[in-house]
Parts: sequence; structure tokens; C-alpha cells
Amino acid sequence: MSLSCATQVVGGTGITPAYQFLRSAFAPSSASAAPFSPPKISIVYSSPTPSTILLKQELDALACQHPDRVTVRYLVDREDGPPPPPIKAGWSLWGSKPAAPALQSRGDGVLVGRAGAREMGEWLGRGTGSDQAGPRRVVVVCGPEG
Repeated sequence: MSLSCATQVVGGTGITPAYQFLRSAFAPSSASAAPFSPPKISIVYSSPTPSTILLKQELDALACQHPDRVTVRYLVDREDGPPPPPIKAGWSLWGSKPAAPALQSRGDGVLVGRAGAREMGEWLGRGTGSDQAGPRRVVVVCGPEG
């Protein structure tokens, strides 16, 4: 059985193992190694602000070098600058009051706001079920505690 797709949902410093996986998947193999076709790799990377995104240049370079195999989506909670006021008691970004802001594109590949179930379902894709033979996909979630 081979791995056809690897989706990594990461936050903050959780990008480090995802980046290591990505680099090793596309590293030149030795002549004695068996032929290897890297899986399609999708990274959904969340960070508090654009300036706290780690390894962005490196990730963008790998995505440009392998456009048919690598996709990186950056999500940030807010633009750089002072933090927003605290949320009032009884209000939730996940509940019905107030509604979470729609994702806004900055034009540099970074989306600002909260991704909903529709976006995450689209980005994570649909599984084939673990009881089916053939290529498989894996979803890895990694980030700092807290």
C-alpha cells in the first residue's frame, strides 16, 4: 500500500515536523534507493499574525518547485498590530453570537479570519476508508500545547 496524500494541519511551531516531512519527501534519492513518488502534500498552517508565520519563504519555494504535489494554505487570526479587545462574557467566536468573520485574502497567500467546516472539509478532502486497498491518505495535526 502506498501513501497518495498527506495533509498536515499545523499551528505555530508545529510547522517544524511538517517542513521536515516535506523536505525529505522531495529530497533527491540515492541511485540505490527504490523509485519513490512523493505523495501530494497539503499543509494548512495557522498562526496568530502574518509576522509569526515560520518558514514561509521556504514553504512557498517548495510549493513553487512542486506545484502539482504541494499546496500550502496560511491562516492567521488577525493582522499584525495591537490585539483586539477581549471577547465579552457569553459571546463566542464559534457560537451564534457574534458570527466569526469571513476569511479575507491579503493577496500574498495568507488568509485572515477563522476557517469554517466548509473550508476545512475542502482543504482536508474526503477519505477513502481504512478498509479499502490501494493508495491511502493520512492527516497529521501538530502544534504547540495550549
